[in-house]
Amino acid sequence: MAPPVPLSLVDQPEPQPLKLHQALGHHNYSNVFTFYLNGVKQSLLNPNPQGTLLDYIRSTGLTGTKLGCSEGGCGACTVVVASWDPVENKEV
Repeated sequence: MAPPVPLSLVDQPEPQPLKLHQALGHHNYSNVFTFYLNGVKQSLLNPNPQGTLLDYIRSTGLTGTKLGCSEGGCGACTVVVASWDPVENKEV
């Protein structure tokens, strides 16, 4: 004989799937990609989705970042990604 099912589970309505806008929440979206490169603010309007960070860095005239194996395994194209912590007043 199966154990009794708690009433709280029986009385629950069937969960409804979320609509896309509900799942994503209420966010403002932009076609501008903004970041800092060596402390200088960069804002790209409608960036190429197939472009790479390496392509952009090289287009600014910086040559320290290299392309090695084209797979990310060798580390030649490694860059530091950080964010600003306003509480600590430093990059993290």
